[in-house]
Amino acid sequence: MITPDLTLIPSGYGVGKVYSVLPSDGAGDFVFTRGSVGTRMNRDGLIETVAIDVPRLNYEETGAEACPNLLLEPEGRNEVLHSEDFSNAVWDAESDVVITPNSASSPDGTLNADKIVFTNDGGIGRLDQDVTVLDGLDYTISIYARGEVGGEQVMFAFKDGSNAGSNGIIRTLTNEWVRYEETFTSTGTSRGLQVRFESATPAQTIYLWGAQLEQDEFATSYISTTTAEVVRNADLAIADYISNVDGGVLLLDMKQLVEKGENYTIQLDDDSSSDRVMLRYSASSNSIFAGIWSATTSQWSTSFNFGADTDFNKFAVRWQANDFSLWVNGVEVGTSSTTGTVPVSLTKVRMTSSFASTSSIGFKVKQLSVYNQYLSNADMIELTT
Repeated sequence: MITPDLTLIPSGYGVGKVYSVLPSDGAGDFVFTRGSVGTRMNRDGLIETVAIDVPRLNYEETGAEACPNLLLEPEGRNEVLHSEDFSNAVWDAESDVVITPNSASSPDGTLNADKIVFTNDGGIGRLDQDVTVLDGLDYTISIYARGEVGGEQVMFAFKDGSNAGSNGIIRTLTNEWVRYEETFTSTGTSRGLQVRFESATPAQTIYLWGAQLEQDEFATSYISTTTAEVVRNADLAIADYISNVDGGVLLLDMKQLVEKGENYTIQLDDDSSSDRVMLRYSASSNSIFAGIWSATTSQWSTSFNFGADTDFNKFAVRWQANDFSLWVNGVEVGTSSTTGTVPVSLTKVRMTSSFASTSSIGFKVKQLSVYNQYLSNADMIELTT
């Protein structure tokens, strides 16, 4: 197999850096910025806080053999206060809801999860917090919960101004920690997050941790709060790159964070919008777009709809003069032999929403590779399978 000229496989990192495997001299390392702390899932399956400008190597699986991905998220804000302390006065609990703080180990491995006992067998109980929101926008609530024995039934809802939960779904808890998420469109400005025990639910005990409400169509990584809302800044990663003008391949092995929302881009460019090779995921249409620009003029583009797929997928765009193609999971899904020139001055590899953007993509990245040469069909099949 032909060796790539630049490869990022998340493994080594430092403050402000994600180290590329190739080239080995550091010339292709990514400069990384995030102007706030963030959280990740570590190798032990625990939520861990990561310092400012430190990349988040996130683990989907646990154990010594588990391989991480590079978590790259747009800016997020948790609008819930005291997200780990349900005994605080900002949380309104009915008299039949009894809260005992710091009663169990939480998803971050410390003794800071709260015990919630609903004592009214056959009644309705609630625990909620008011939040001022914007009318007509999408909001997502998320919370970590587990039952004392499993089988407990609870509704997690977007609260309206009359203390009623709207559009919530009754969840059956297990005795393991699970993050529950619900997305709603606000129909007013006085809303919030509600934990609701329904009238058909018997007296029961559950544990809660890590409540979050954010103005978005999906839940992002957990953001801890105390007395004020907290913003997690966007993750940005850019590397220097020297291209071969005859042609090349850009390969991406990634998992989308959402099934709808913005467009997220990984591209090679000349530090402007003039010369570009782009792979862009459109969350609204669940499609991958590939495009080539030279001297600001589009030379070729295509897109492929692969559905609401939340697994890791391999995408690659291949180019040379008058020959462009898009490959997805071992199959050529878009091609053109029409006349077109190649970009001649690619100098950057950019993992942001677009050129010169301060918004991040919404990917978990396992691998990014760049080849400074045109590869055969057999090579492309092997690369993307």
